[in-house]
Order: sequence, then C-alpha cells, then structure tokens
Amino acid sequence: METLSIFHVMVFGVLVGVPVYLLPTIIVLMKGHPQRLPIIALNVVLGWTLLGWGVAFVWALMAQEKGGDLMACPECGEQIKRIAKVCRFCGAKLSGVSGPTL
Repeated sequence: METLSIFHVMVFGVLVGVPVYLLPTIIVLMKGHPQRLPIIALNVVLGWTLLGWGVAFVWALMAQEKGGDLMACPECGEQIKRIAKVCRFCGAKLSGVSGPTL
C-alpha cells in the first residue's frame, strides 16, 4: 500500500479546510443576509480564531428581521403597518404617507 505524501495531505487540507473556514461567508452570500459585509470581514479577518469563526457562523445563521412592512406614525411615532390608512393608536389619517422603516 502506498503511503500518503505530504502533497496529498496538503491538497486534501486545502480542499476541505478552505470551504469550512469560509462557511459563514458562503451562508451569508447564499441567504442574501443584510449584514453580509461585516460578517464576511469578521470571517476573513478573525475566522482563524475559533471565537471569531463561531461569532461569524452564528451571526450568519441568525434570522433576518422583517421590518419592511412597518413604519412609524408621523403623528404619534407608534409602529404601524405601512399599508395602514389610519393610525390605530392616535387616529391620524395616513393617505400617501410613507414613514421610515422600523
């Protein structure tokens, strides 16, 4: 039986190690995560530490918040649906108003 050369071990290490090291980056790119640039930076710069890789991995797996369908009422500031015609808290009419997303 032929023994494995150092070349074969290095090739295997690169083929398996690089994708595992960049797993958080791969996840955020596939999910289209809104915080992908900071996660990629953390993964590339501090991924060599187990803590940096773990934080990037958990952050990549975190659910994206749905905030696009809510806005602040221009009168009272409470969270209301963007499609609302009247604020349910203060009764203000909201026709044609699109406030900042919450």
